[in-house]
Amino acid sequence: MKKVLFLIMLTIMAGILLVSCTQTQKPPVIENKFTPENGTKHLEGTVRLTWKKSESNVPLTYAVYVGESETNLNKVAEKLTNNYYDIQTEPNKRYYWKIEVSDGSQKVSSDVYEFWTKGLEVLLVKYNSGPRVSEGKIEVFNSSNDSKLGEFIADEEGYADINIPNIPEKVELVITKEGNAKTVVKNLKPTYFLNKEPLEIYSRKASLWEDSSDIELNEVTINYYNSDDTPFNIDTTPATQNFKASLEILQKEEFHYITYLTNWNRIPGSGAMISDRTATYSSESTKTTSNISLTGLSNGENALFTAVYDHNDNLVLNIDYVNVQRVLDTAPATPYNVMKATDVAILNQKNMISWMRRRGLAYYNDPVDLTGKNRTFDNSISLNIPELEVDMNGIQTDSNLYIELFWIDFDSYEILKANSLIEGPDDYEEPEAYNVYRSFDDINYVKIGTVRSSYTTYRILQSKPLANFVDQSSQLTPGEEVWYGIKPKYNGYEGNMTKLGSVVPMDQFNIELKSPEHNSMDVSVNPVFKWGPDKELVSDSDVVYAYNLFVYDWNQSNNGLFVPVSDTSTEPFGYTFATLGKEDVSVEFTGNVEKDGLNWHVINPYGIFVSGDNSLYKSDKLENGKSYNWGINIAYAISIDDDSESYSISADFRYRDKGWGVDPYPYGMEPDLHADFTTETLN
Repeated sequence: MKKVLFLIMLTIMAGILLVSCTQTQKPPVIENKFTPENGTKHLEGTVRLTWKKSESNVPLTYAVYVGESETNLNKVAEKLTNNYYDIQTEPNKRYYWKIEVSDGSQKVSSDVYEFWTKGLEVLLVKYNSGPRVSEGKIEVFNSSNDSKLGEFIADEEGYADINIPNIPEKVELVITKEGNAKTVVKNLKPTYFLNKEPLEIYSRKASLWEDSSDIELNEVTINYYNSDDTPFNIDTTPATQNFKASLEILQKEEFHYITYLTNWNRIPGSGAMISDRTATYSSESTKTTSNISLTGLSNGENALFTAVYDHNDNLVLNIDYVNVQRVLDTAPATPYNVMKATDVAILNQKNMISWMRRRGLAYYNDPVDLTGKNRTFDNSISLNIPELEVDMNGIQTDSNLYIELFWIDFDSYEILKANSLIEGPDDYEEPEAYNVYRSFDDINYVKIGTVRSSYTTYRILQSKPLANFVDQSSQLTPGEEVWYGIKPKYNGYEGNMTKLGSVVPMDQFNIELKSPEHNSMDVSVNPVFKWGPDKELVSDSDVVYAYNLFVYDWNQSNNGLFVPVSDTSTEPFGYTFATLGKEDVSVEFTGNVEKDGLNWHVINPYGIFVSGDNSLYKSDKLENGKSYNWGINIAYAISIDDDSESYSISADFRYRDKGWGVDPYPYGMEPDLHADFTTETLN
């Protein structure tokens, strides 16, 4: 009996203990360790939500809630045992989410977290191929009622992510910054630009009035007409054939019209850098008409840009959208197989040439003829000069970076084949255009432009070999490898990609004049000139630095320039010093006495080099007690591999707005310093 009572008491005690334990079980704990972190922006595609698992003696499960409103979340998953969940996102959204953890009897919810996906991505740039504009203000207005929708500030890289949920169909952007001209973008359709390359928009330095924020800009009216001059409503009528654009500008009194150009799918301003455009230039008439060609365009919606500048560099940019519906051709029986420039060795042309210029140029003004004469410098390096429209007064104090592409188009193929320089099929069908693709990883290629066959034919008529395209995007980064590919484009068909290879753009660099230093006194009449680059440049192969030294006898005389020379017949601007990598260079002035294979000659930058000994300096030393100055007027770095060349040009200065021909632009790039020095006096 006692044993039975003991067992009953033991059972009662166990039950009481079990109930007590159940009643004191602590709820699950959710730690504040979530990704994406609250407020994260610029996400896209698949986003993985993660959290830290709670510690518990009992099994836990998780539920995930997601929505586009903080107070209206939908359960998208439950009974998860892992600590992550992937969701598919859409652009220009703000997402809210939380998790709920359960131990089977109790549920605990986390706080609600927020993240944004990429909206309308904008890059503010100073000019083509040049630096970005940081901290510019971008105001967004509803095009239909002028109500302000938001305000964004570009970051240090000139980047702004304009995320406005339920954004209207069309908006207007007003871009301002202290000291800069004003830019207004009209009729912008955000949905057209989502999930594409960031939209590069100019914010230039003001030329006349630094405070442009309250300025009312020129009004622009654009009307479209069919080829027979009947009105064409691009908003409601598909474009099945070429048409016309008629532009009229109502000038404000103080802001006179400079120029405009219309350009498919790319903001204009780059001149012939981009060939898929129709351009009209004028500084007199406020009315003009352009023919708009559909050649090379794919069916569907296409953006058409019209840009109007004024003398303050204010910009009005209008965007229209055309529904192209061309009658598609059948696929070509034998589509052209694009060949690389390097496929034909006799052309001596790389597929890609990267150019970094220490000082920038703005492009949008009257065209300057840089027709394609191949020029040679340093006895070995051949340059093709691109045809560009250059603002003659647009020289800036910062760099340009752009990459030229070359390939053998159909017309060039026919010529090369007719001259037995290449072999191939006779039945290739000519493309109407070539689509250009770029990649930063050799995996994901993005179309960046189109070159029409009519343009490549024009180049050949102008004695410019091969097809050409110039990528001047501000996304190009020194030291970051970039790949390119070309596809032939037919009406309704795109051929296979031919990869041109890759190139690594170099950074800009400057020259340090080390001896004689600026304003030096009592310098030897046989001075040792010493200089070197200020940084080590990197590319995808060895980097060679090249320099030409100039000594000026113009301070107290007008005796011209003195340069070291090894062979007057092959060195029009003196001997070119070269180093492999970052090394200092030094050379002693020995005048008419040869040392290390060099002696010194007198040249006149306004004339031509006099060959032979007629130009030989008449003494073995400089004059005593006389002031001179010296500098490295030609300084560049070059890296060459099998498919590309990469250049960084620090200086190319002849006189005033002239260069020696190293820089593709003929306006000269003066070094920052010509060091003055005075020689020692006689005792």
